[in-house]
Amino acid sequence: MEIFELADIFLSRVNNPIGLYPLQSILKRISSFQQISLSRIYCDMPGKRLKMNFSQLPKFDVKPQNAIKQLVSFSESLNKTYVFCENIAERDRLAELLREENSDWNRKIILSDGLISRGFIWESQN
Repeated sequence: MEIFELADIFLSRVNNPIGLYPLQSILKRISSFQQISLSRIYCDMPGKRLKMNFSQLPKFDVKPQNAIKQLVSFSESLNKTYVFCENIAERDRLAELLREENSDWNRKIILSDGLISRGFIWESQN
């Protein structure tokens, strides 16, 4: 089934659709947002293209204490290291563990709210 049909079925079955929006309205609204598309391989896409050099992160140890040590060590070789946390509690706990490992951790590591399914290294263009 197409997404539009599913959205219509869902809205028709809800007893009180207050606060729910038709899919067409949502899509119309989000079309004005700035978007970026990333691709591992070159592909023909409309608009401006920019080549960016990315590489994979190294594997981190499964033991939290070792992984924290690796993260601190790894961050020393980069200008900035951004770590995205799913929620405030996760961010606070990670900050606590980093503080125990290195009191100066926030000089190179920045904790942000958000979710990235896979990490990467964005290599300098210089």
